[in-house]
Amino acid sequence: GPARSAAYDRSWWFARFIADEYGTDALRSLYRHACGPGHPEFPAAVAAALGTDMAGLQTRWVRWLSRSG
Repeated sequence: GPARSAAYDRSWWFARFIADEYGTDALRSLYRHACGPGHPEFPAAVAAALGTDMAGLQTRWVRWLSRSG
């Protein structure tokens, strides 16, 4: 339904943001950290894969959306 479609769109935009801002290798690394063995909390996966915290990631995400949207 519409909610699922909107969630898919948001996740696609987020993946594009990570690839644009951090590179495709970082996107793969984030997937491995967030979904791999042990499934750490997402903030830990972000720190390990991207070298930033959630506040820094959100700041870049908002800035990227304002340029891309």
